[in-house]
Amino acid sequence: MLPAFEFEIEFLEAVIQPTSKKHPNFKRLLKEGESTVRHTDAEGKVFFDNLDQGTYQVTEIKTKDGNALLKEPIVFTLPFTMTMQEAQEYQNVDFSSAKEDVGYTNKWYFYSCKYDITNNAVFRMPMTGDDGKWKYGFIGFGFIIVTGTMLMVCNRKTKKIKRKHKK
Repeated sequence: MLPAFEFEIEFLEAVIQPTSKKHPNFKRLLKEGESTVRHTDAEGKVFFDNLDQGTYQVTEIKTKDGNALLKEPIVFTLPFTMTMQEAQEYQNVDFSSAKEDVGYTNKWYFYSCKYDITNNAVFRMPMTGDDGKWKYGFIGFGFIIVTGTMLMVCNRKTKKIKRKHKK
């Protein structure tokens, strides 16, 4: 990815309602129903932090000229829950910020995620730079051919009439 791509994140639905016992330094990025737009940095990365537990939707809203936008938005729920086997199959999992729910669901709860997005190039037909007025050239050329043919036919008839008078 390159800089200047734009992504919008929307907080669709909260999983749990926040309580008044939140950490005093915690500043929520979004409230339910809100959205915000972020731009990629020089390395082509975009970060969304301070997200509450819930369902989110990330939509690519601006891309580089010649590339296609993502067809479908990315919808995810925080925290991500996976069994140990699912996490090992996924292979790109950071256990340092994860917590295991031992004895209850036996799943790991992940609060950090990385998505790699690849934009595909848009197919463009080769352009000649013409403004589309070429069809007038064909019409003009056809008019010249019709006019020239009519003049030749009229000229032959005139020559035949002159020959008849000379004899």
